[in-house]
Amino acid sequence: MLRRFIADERGATAIEYGLVAGLLFLGVVGAITAYGDAFTTMYEGIRDSTEAVMGG
Repeated sequence: MLRRFIADERGATAIEYGLVAGLLFLGVVGAITAYGDAFTTMYEGIRDSTEAVMGG
């Protein structure tokens, strides 16, 4: 029974898929964070330029 338990790899596959999904999630969150800061900076520049032109 112990040999059969050790040889069973079904759980290992599920763990591997979970690790891959977790890494993908971290990559997406990192990309969103990086581009989010860039977009914030860009729109703040547009806002400042618009306020300067409008005299606000």
